[in-house]
This record gives sequence, structure tokens and C-alpha cells, in this order.
Amino acid sequence: MNDVTEVEYKEKYIYRIVFDDGTSGDVDFSEYIGKGPETLYEKIKNVNRPLLMPQYNCSEN
Repeated sequence: MNDVTEVEYKEKYIYRIVFDDGTSGDVDFSEYIGKGPETLYEKIKNVNRPLLMPQYNCSEN
């Protein structure tokens, strides 16, 4: 399994995800709203701006 090296907000519920092998793509999280654990996607349910995510460090220590 590859590691995520970059996450970039695009628009609404769409984020570009980049992996350590250079593979990348846009993920639309809107289909997950209301699915899974109640709090998992609660923060992006009504968002029209970038999700305020905890700082994400892609480098290994």
C-alpha cells in the first residue's frame, strides 16, 4: 500500500490525493456524506470551502 504524500483541496467535497509512487487523482467525498460512523464526514457535510484539517506531515521521521 502506498503512502499519501499530498492532499490538496479542489472545490466543495473534492480533494486531490497524491501518493508516494506519483499516482494522483481527485476524490469526491460527497458520496460518503451520511455513510459510515456519524462523525467521520460530519465536518465536511456543509462545507463550501477547504476542510480545516489537522496539520498533515507527509515526511517520515
